[in-house]
Order: sequence, then C-alpha cells, then structure tokens
Amino acid sequence: GDKIALCGNVDAASTLYLGSPEDVANEARNCIRDAAYGGGYFLTSSNCIYRGVPIENTLALIKTGLKYGRYKL
Repeated sequence: GDKIALCGNVDAASTLYLGSPEDVANEARNCIRDAAYGGGYFLTSSNCIYRGVPIENTLALIKTGLKYGRYKL
C-alpha cells in the first residue's frame, strides 16, 4: 500500500534450495498474487539466497518477478 512495504517470501531453505525451477516460479507467482494487490510489495526470498542454490532456481525467481510482478504506473 502507500504506508507500508512487504517483501518476501519465496522459501529460501526449501523451495529455492531444494525445489525445481517450476516450484520456484509457482511459489513466486503465489507470493505476487497474494501480496502485491494495492502496491507496496517486492518479491524476494524469505531470507537470502544461500550458497548452493541452483542458478536455475535463482533465474526462475528473477524471471517470474519480471514477468508477473510489475505495477502499472
């Protein structure tokens, strides 16, 4: 919204680390769907991107955010 920002919440320890790129994309889309309405949301992991996270999963998070996570100005 216009008073608070929310960030997150693709699970860094489970989905990003152990899931497939499709799992990451699905969770990212769900986060956007559930939290982005009204503005003030930015997509990221639940914590940080740990060493050992497959690059394909990191790229899936970025690509999904770019595809589905844009606000109209």
